[in-house]
Order: sequence, then structure tokens, then C-alpha cells
Amino acid sequence: MKINSSLLAKGRNNFAVAFLLICPVIFLGCASGPRGVEPPPPRYVHDVRFESDPPGMRVYFGTGGEVSIAEHGVTFVGLTPCEKKIKCDSDGNFDIDGIRLYNKFRQPLAIFIAEPPFGQTNLFRQEVSYRGQAKFQTPDKVPDAVFFDMHKSP
Repeated sequence: MKINSSLLAKGRNNFAVAFLLICPVIFLGCASGPRGVEPPPPRYVHDVRFESDPPGMRVYFGTGGEVSIAEHGVTFVGLTPCEKKIKCDSDGNFDIDGIRLYNKFRQPLAIFIAEPPFGQTNLFRQEVSYRGQAKFQTPDKVPDAVFFDMHKSP
């Protein structure tokens, strides 16, 4: 049985061309960005201004499934008056992600806490909370400013 060498050569050329076209797609498709580079900032952020009476109160921000969880993960924002950028969606509602909740129908919580300096009398800790997105429930809008009246008892 005689094999046509031109058909054999043509088959090898087709395989080589296919191999050269597929290899770069495989290797370049799996490439990732450089390490140590920070991800881009969120697409939508809203500046929230914090003020208090009297000024100089410590402000904290936290998120969670409920108040007790949100209070444990707070971060220091600053002394009043101060500002913080809050992640929001395109409508200006709170965008609270990365929170493990009991179910998808429970709204996550964003909490702002103002605490008086140690040793101050007649000044009380204040909390303001807002709800995020959940199934069939609308989230709260991110406020332009939050005011804490430290003289108000809890």
C-alpha cells in the first residue's frame, strides 16, 4: 500500500498551524496581573461627613449581619469633624458585600458609632445604623452627613 507523501506533509502542516494558534491562547488566557498591585477603587463611592456636639468625638464604622457582629469589626474613621468614603451602588444605596449572612433575605447592616473621650461626664455613646441590599428589600441611602448629639442619653 502506497501512502501519498503530499497528504502526509499537508496533515503535519495543519497540525503545526493549529498548535501555533492554540498555544498562545492557552498561555495568554491564564495570565494574571502583577502581584502587589492594589485592585481598582470601587466604582461608586459617597463621601459622608461626621459631626458631633461637642466636636472631637471618636467615630467608628463597621458592617455585619446584626448590630453585635458589626460592632466587633469596627474601624476607626477619625475625630469629628471628619469624612469617610462609603461604597454605594449607582443609586446611592449602601453596597455592603463580603458579609456572611444567615440567609439572602436578611439585610446586612452598616453602623456608625461615636464615642466620647475617656473621662468625659454627661456625654453618651451614640450609634446610627443603616441597612444594605437583600432579596425583596430596598437598602438605605448613604447619607451626606451624620450628626451625633453626644448629650442625648441612650
